[in-house]
Amino acid sequence: MADSTIRNPHDKYFKENFSRVDVAQSFLTHYLPEELLSLLDLNSLRPEKDRFINKNLRESHSDMLYSVRIDGQEGYLYFLFEHKSYVEKDILFQLMKYMADIWQTVIKQGEKELPLIIPLVIYCGADRWNVGTRLGDMIPGYPNLPEAVKKYVPDYEYPFFDLTEYSEADMKGSTRFLIMTIAFQSVFQRGTAGRDARSVILRAGEYLRHLEDQQDAMDCFKTLLHYLLREGRPLSRAQVEEAALQLKGIYGKGSEIMKSTLDLLREEFRMEGKREGKLEGKLEGKLEGKLEGKLEGTLEGKADALIKQLMKRFHVLPDDMKDKIRKLDAATLDMMLLDIFEYQSVEDVKKWLH
Repeated sequence: MADSTIRNPHDKYFKENFSRVDVAQSFLTHYLPEELLSLLDLNSLRPEKDRFINKNLRESHSDMLYSVRIDGQEGYLYFLFEHKSYVEKDILFQLMKYMADIWQTVIKQGEKELPLIIPLVIYCGADRWNVGTRLGDMIPGYPNLPEAVKKYVPDYEYPFFDLTEYSEADMKGSTRFLIMTIAFQSVFQRGTAGRDARSVILRAGEYLRHLEDQQDAMDCFKTLLHYLLREGRPLSRAQVEEAALQLKGIYGKGSEIMKSTLDLLREEFRMEGKREGKLEGKLEGKLEGKLEGKLEGTLEGKADALIKQLMKRFHVLPDDMKDKIRKLDAATLDMMLLDIFEYQSVEDVKKWLH
């Protein structure tokens, strides 16, 4: 299993979903080959969070281990989630190593027998997967080797699932899995012909309105928004207004989904209600109300808002920097407001002021 410190947003979003038994059960039910599914007791499926720890997973990997009864025996399903800008050729060897690490741990714990482990690879990436899923396929002539030789040569294969290949019309599974998949497709830009973050938010809103557990719907929606707003293609303010207006039509002005959306979008655009620097209306008022006017605000208001945020972040700001900020154009002020939490020191701010 991966280190408890999840190293990037893709891994975090995957684990937030696949650590839920209901999501894993639904995925296995709809996507495993029937001959394998029939041998699994999915009612026995349990996440193994801390028993086996693999601290050496690469940055492009995340994993989940589940215990499950396989044909009446105790065993494990090992989910490896891979995302990368290119396909790695050594995935078969990596899986063997991870399984061997688990078996070695079992032996060290005093067990005399090894558990069954079935590895599964879930992939999201810009490139199509072009690596074989069976070890024997990498050995020339393996199928035709004499049995006297073949029995000494290791061979295995893994079930493979490319989430970026699924069309929404053909996707099955739990609401969380469906939303997670279209979100990954939006970020990795292959299976959805350029679906943007706004359309994913709206589609998720339609999925979630059918959930009976509204708290679960809220949690799922917040998780999605946090992921998209950090990893998806940037939303323009016009797109934000459009998405909010359409969500309002689905849920109504006062719904928790709407409030959550507004809170997170307001955070994304660094608008904390009504600033001292006057904007032409608050973001919340624009989105929940008639969406009138523009979000541009005056140059003076934007400059004052930026100065206030920088003072809040660094506690001190030289007067000459304040003067330079007040001379910036609207586009630069907008960019600096959006990046306010990326600055680690006043020196980072100075780069904009030359």
